[in-house]
Amino acid sequence: MVKLYYKIAIFNMFWFYDNAKFNLKKHTAMKIFSSKILRMPKIIPASRKAGTIAGAKKLKSDIYEKGGVSLLKKAQIKDISGHILDASFVCEKSSRKDAIKTLKCYVNGESAGHMRLISGDDEITIHSLMTEEFDKRKFVGIGTEFLKIAAEESRQAGHKGRVSVFAAHNPSPVLFYFKNNFRVEKGIRNGTGNNCLMDYALREHLSLEQLNNVMKSMRMELDERGSAALLRGERLCASNFSGVIYEKKIGNKTKIADWVHLSSDRFCNKNVVQLLEKDNDGLIAFKTALNATVRDTFCGGRAMVLSKCSDIPYYSRMQIEELEQAAKIKAGQLGIETVFLKL
Repeated sequence: MVKLYYKIAIFNMFWFYDNAKFNLKKHTAMKIFSSKILRMPKIIPASRKAGTIAGAKKLKSDIYEKGGVSLLKKAQIKDISGHILDASFVCEKSSRKDAIKTLKCYVNGESAGHMRLISGDDEITIHSLMTEEFDKRKFVGIGTEFLKIAAEESRQAGHKGRVSVFAAHNPSPVLFYFKNNFRVEKGIRNGTGNNCLMDYALREHLSLEQLNNVMKSMRMELDERGSAALLRGERLCASNFSGVIYEKKIGNKTKIADWVHLSSDRFCNKNVVQLLEKDNDGLIAFKTALNATVRDTFCGGRAMVLSKCSDIPYYSRMQIEELEQAAKIKAGQLGIETVFLKL
């Protein structure tokens, strides 16, 4: 009986020893494994490395990885010295549940701007567009390339290239958008006046500060025609068919009659004749305007029809007479004999 007791005691002693030895080895192995894991470098996705496009260079598909980027296009831009540079435009895959799409531009591996788009029912809306140049401009053409991407995104979404934006920033970007075929949204009070005044400003190389009564922030839209022209690299403003009809110095102010060519098709040319006023400080103010439509007549000739702009709330008799006089001068230059009012 005593011998059996000692045998059991010796067996238990060896069993506990082996089990403790195994647990010690297991604990040591886990400790070594954990220390190696902790010493491993942290892996950061290429899309999160600020100021680089290391991940963008090897993109071949629309979506590179979760939280990654896709390469949309490469384009050539210029710096302010005129040197041609390669720019890469990429799209970040967002984890957000809304329809916002973030696009970024990189030049020489450095971030040079970003744009955010929202897809609507019948158009693409630019939520924000910024070039990361702060106080000093370094590049030329990045903003225009962003707008081309927005127009193409609209086409792919079935919106026929329509894009809208609320142009409001400091300094105001309204001339930039107008230059790239955006126009004041239809229905906005005095939208025609703002469009025509900006067209005159671009032809005369004026800054926004020289325009007295243009809106500094407004809703603007890119329609189908403007979008198609933008993607072809064409600008619809400052046309060769537009130009000053006359300037008259009256007292300390100068009255300007101006002809703005808007569009043309097979049957008629749509234009605007506007009256502007310049003071001694060189500030230009819009006064009023009439639509001037040149139509082919049944007799084989052409006629100019003057009509009110629906977004201009008030016309005085004197203003209409001045506009009619300017339109007749322009009609004579174009070889048109008939001018009549349709008010």
